[in-house]
Amino acid sequence: MVATAFEIYKAQADVLVPVVKALASEMGEEHAQRLVRDALGDHFRSFGKTVFAGIGEDDREHFGKRVRSLIDMFAEGDALDYEVDEMTEERLRFRVTRCQYAELYKALGAPELGFMFVCYQDYPFTEGMDEKAVLDRPQTIMQGAPHCQFNWHVAKDAEDAVAEREEKE
Repeated sequence: MVATAFEIYKAQADVLVPVVKALASEMGEEHAQRLVRDALGDHFRSFGKTVFAGIGEDDREHFGKRVRSLIDMFAEGDALDYEVDEMTEERLRFRVTRCQYAELYKALGAPELGFMFVCYQDYPFTEGMDEKAVLDRPQTIMQGAPHCQFNWHVAKDAEDAVAEREEKE
């Protein structure tokens, strides 16, 4: 039996939440979260590269369809409800209207850690996907918004993508 993405994230939460809380009590919350966020960023860049490379063999040139396949992977097992606003060869815009990941971290009393472990990692994951991939996500359910808004697109070139990513940080 293969675990869904949500099941993997849930298992990670059971371990990571107490570890980060212990680190925060020893070294301060800001320092602990920065350390963990940076360490996870390297992991998610590599994960994005590996996963995205294996998706969309039939649609290599259709960025929107390939990203949607990723979203379907994270939504498996009814983990997300989402609505696509736009899908083209160079863009995918969608809204997440229900998120079990946010529900999990709210139940654990750690939505700020949920943002760090789940939502924040979308950015390094995107960097790993494609050197020209850019994500703009102005709001998340994890941070209290009524829905998550995702806007992915392909920049003109890698330099433009880096500049756009830096603007978003």
